[in-house]
Amino acid sequence: MIIFFSIISVYGFKLTMAAMDTTSSTLQLPMGLYYVVIPVSFVFSIYFVVIDILHPSPGSKGEV
Repeated sequence: MIIFFSIISVYGFKLTMAAMDTTSSTLQLPMGLYYVVIPVSFVFSIYFVVIDILHPSPGSKGEV
């Protein structure tokens, strides 16, 4: 799961950098500002997966 999140983070960052040249039609902000949520959210996902692996909650015993 960490590998998947890492791959999406890398490609999300590439998409963000590629979209910085394009501006939105109404707000005239770079589209990369909207796309930056992709790598940021997956970095947070990696963080929480690692935390869950290192310190599993006592109530979860293989439950989904």
